[in-house]
Amino acid sequence: MELYSDCIQYIELTDEELDLITIATDYHIRESYPAFHRTLPGTEEINEVLSLAHRLFEKSCTVLEINSKDITQES
Repeated sequence: MELYSDCIQYIELTDEELDLITIATDYHIRESYPAFHRTLPGTEEINEVLSLAHRLFEKSCTVLEINSKDITQES
C-alpha cells in the first residue's frame, strides 16, 4: 500500500479494490510462486486480480496521457 499512498492523488481505488490488492499480495513469495506447500488461489480470484491490474494500467495510462494501445499488443 506504500506505492498507492504515493499515487492516491492521481488514482483513487475503492475499498473493494484495496482489499483485492491486499489479498493478491498475500500470495506473493519472493523466492517462488507458488511454493510447494501453498496452493494457487481460485480461478475467480485470479481473474479478479487480473481485471484490477488491467484497470490500474488503463487508469495509469490516462493519468500519463498515454494511449494504452500504443504500448500493448492489442490492435
